[in-house]
Amino acid sequence: MASRSLKGKSPTPGPLGLGRLELDVMLYIWKREENGESSTRVKDAFRVFYSEDDLTYTTVMSVFHRLEKKGRLQRLAPPHKTKRLFYYHSTRSRQEVGQEQLDWIASKFFDGDFMSRLISQESL
Repeated sequence: MASRSLKGKSPTPGPLGLGRLELDVMLYIWKREENGESSTRVKDAFRVFYSEDDLTYTTVMSVFHRLEKKGRLQRLAPPHKTKRLFYYHSTRSRQEVGQEQLDWIASKFFDGDFMSRLISQESL
């Protein structure tokens, strides 16, 4: 994740229907999951994003809640009784979402025939 300041900037939806910060959070969560972590706490992400972007805890928590509402994250019950400490995990892997996006790009820009054009070396 590149360090940058997001204060004062409105989120720009990306190809996944996610704002920049939402996408950064998803990339962070996917990286943790690919490294064997089964879930992520808001607190874990806050430490990273505060040091990189100087974001507040409530901002990071709001991003997690928005991603949950969009169906990108699932909130898990705490593994033991804790004070409102929730864990989240992605509902789909980075590879699944990446494939979905590649399929969408192929259908929108190449009439679903991207590979044929690539193989025949037609101008993209």
